[in-house]
Formats: sequence, C-alpha cells, structure tokens
Amino acid sequence: MKRMSKVLLLQCAEYDDVTESVAQIFRFFDWAKSPLERSADRDHSSDLAAKNGNGRKSSAGPVLLKPNLLKATRAEEAVVTHPALVNAVRSRIEGFSNEILIGDSPGWGRAEAVAKTAGYSVEKPRVKIVDFRRGSFLERKRPRRGPRGIFLAREALEASVIFDLPKLKGHVQMGFTGAVKNLFGCVVGKRKPLYHCLVSNSKKAFAHLLLDIVEALPPVRVVMDGIVLMEGDGPSAGRPRHGGFLLAGEDPLSVDIVAAKILGFAPDEVPLLAAAKERGYPWRISDIETEGAAIEEIRLRDFVRPRNIDITFNPFRLAWSVIKGQWYRYASVQ
Repeated sequence: MKRMSKVLLLQCAEYDDVTESVAQIFRFFDWAKSPLERSADRDHSSDLAAKNGNGRKSSAGPVLLKPNLLKATRAEEAVVTHPALVNAVRSRIEGFSNEILIGDSPGWGRAEAVAKTAGYSVEKPRVKIVDFRRGSFLERKRPRRGPRGIFLAREALEASVIFDLPKLKGHVQMGFTGAVKNLFGCVVGKRKPLYHCLVSNSKKAFAHLLLDIVEALPPVRVVMDGIVLMEGDGPSAGRPRHGGFLLAGEDPLSVDIVAAKILGFAPDEVPLLAAAKERGYPWRISDIETEGAAIEEIRLRDFVRPRNIDITFNPFRLAWSVIKGQWYRYASVQ
C-alpha cells in the first residue's frame, strides 16, 4: 500500500518574499528543529523516500545544497536556480552543520563559474561551492536498459542530507525537469550525456535510471523554484515565465507529481511517472496529499510545452559537447 506523501504549495510572488516562504516550509516539515532528523516515521514521506536515505539515520557528513547549475547564465534567464532561494535555504541550516556544500556537475563549465555568473555570493567560512569530480560506482539493483551502474559524486553520497533545489522548467526530452531530474546532476561529469546514450532511446528506461539515483542518495529535502520558471524548449532554450510559487516536500517524486499537475501534464505524458507506476510508487495526483495553496490557484493553464526530441544524443553532438565542456572549464580558470 502506498503511503500518502505531503507536498506543500506556497504562493510566493517575488524573490524578495522567498526568505519568509522558506521559513514557513522549514516550520511545516519540522526542518526548523533539525533538517538532519530522519523522517521515515513521519507521514510526509512516500515509499520512494523510504527507499532512499530517508529511511536511515543521518550521517555526520556535510549538508549538500543541490541547485540547478546547468550553464553560465544570469539568474533572470531562468536556466539556473535563483540565488535568492539558495541563500534562503542556506541561512536556515547554518546552525545545524559545520560544513555546507553547494554543488553540481554543470553541463557546461565549472560550478563555481556558473554560480558566479548567476549571482551566487558565498562569503561564509563554512560554505563552499563544489564541482562534482570525484565519485563512486554503484551497481544498479535491477538495471533495465542502460548502464549497469551509476557513477555518483562523493559529495552527494557522503552528505548527511541533500537539499534538492530545482528550477522548474520545460524539458525537450522528458516533458519537464523538476526535483528528480535535478538529482541527475549528482552524476559526475560527462557520464551524464553518456547515460543518455545507453538507454536505447527509451525515455522510460532513462526515467528508471533517475529513480535508481534517488534510491541511492542520502535523505532528500526538496524546495522547488517556481517563482520564475521556464516554459518552452527547456532546459536552456525556453522562455522565463512567472509562476509565483514554491513546492516543497521530502520525496522528489511526489513534488514532481504536483509540478506535472500544475503544468498541465497528464501522468501518461510524463516518462518519469510511467516508470514510477511500474515500480509501485506514487504516480498520480490522487497519491499525494497537498497542503497550503490549492493547485488550481497556481496552475498554469497556458503553459507552453517544449518540443519532443529523442532522449539519446547524436554522437557528433555528444563529442562536440565534450569539447565545449573542456573549453568552458579551461576558460573559467583563466
């Protein structure tokens, strides 16, 4: 039997209001007491949350903030998670951890350079921005099509808790990108496009890979940036669109189910939700308990969907991406 997972919806019109909204999220989920406490005994978590690190005791490792740092763009272009949200979450957890990491494995460039371009400001002695370079190979328990194992960043695997801070965007391959897809950034380096090419062009197989990643990670807390989101051909070529909301929860999949409803996607239109259904995880809005604002209050009825392209990259495009990625890395340290 599926456990109902709670997702909190908050109206948040501007980034100037995000500090108070994040404080409200922390109070609702008891993260204000300590975000490191295990949450498996609460009723906020779904079966997927119980299979990932939410079902184990927290380690003594650092807290990882995982924003979307896809490429070097200004915050207002809605490609990356807005720095105001990251700063608001960071300020809430500074009293709970001796070390806070802000990390990602960008598609182009280094995390530090991407964050700087977006306006991230880290001037705290216990906070640093990290680029995922080191990793550990984890064998998949039930690989379908795709790689037999996943090479995940050590910073993610060794964290006491991960704050998943996605930017909600349309996505030309997966319909949209949210909390689950953002954790794909915990894969080290150019293995990400390689994994795209190892799933026999099956979007559902790729979605199963994403769910395997969530299962392998430590406890996850989600605060999704929907204040200004991206519609159209995301994750990088769409248009900014005012959404005016935040979504939060302790299960990335449940947050994405609510996000899909807000954007107007039916479950059978989203490969991630089709894969979740096959695993017996929550996959439709009736599996989720929502609190706060009503979905109909923030639903985007005229959301412009992205075009639909293959999940597998053209090999020439993949090679060119590697070349560009190395150039971006070289340029960012000059």
